Amino acid sequence: MNDRPTIAERYGTASRTSDLTLDLVRPRDVDVLIAAGLVRETLATRLIRLRGEFDSVRNGGLTVSCGIHRTLVPALKSYPTVREHLSDWACAEAPLFGLAPAAAADAALKVLDLFLDPTCAACDGRGFTGGYGLPTVRCTTCRETGRRKAWFRTDAEDAFARWLEVQIEKKISLALAKMRELLRTGQFGV
Repeated sequence: MNDRPTIAERYGTASRTSDLTLDLVRPRDVDVLIAAGLVRETLATRLIRLRGEFDSVRNGGLTVSCGIHRTLVPALKSYPTVREHLSDWACAEAPLFGLAPAAAADAALKVLDLFLDPTCAACDGRGFTGGYGLPTVRCTTCRETGRRKAWFRTDAEDAFARWLEVQIEKKISLALAKMRELLRTGQFGV
């Protein structure tokens, strides 16, 4: 297995560092932050950072979920900004799907919730319950996918949410590729 951290993991670590010294020989956290700052897709870099914050809080031993109807942990400093940015973008795209801005904003928040915590809580992402000496039972909550699903009032809202998920993943993929390229070449254009 490759134990090298991904660009997203490096960005998450860099966003929490207190050492911003430059090193002309070896790339450091500050280089990752510069690369992220040079990526024009700010929603993508904000989402990457928020996911890193969420993972670090969750991995810190706290059981956390950012669900719309659940408690939001104040440790997620990026959440309010990302929520606002994503909701604004969703409202701007809503007319393409014939949705009211309020429905688009609601769908965007559900998509953000699934983006941060996609794992089915009933089966812990395994697709089944039981094991460890207990009978194995297929998870009916996630239908054996291991992933949570958001439920929407209309088919248009559901289609819009699926579109948002795809667009978010595309934006993140492009942003990470640009960061990787900037870090590989070391040419930050300054």
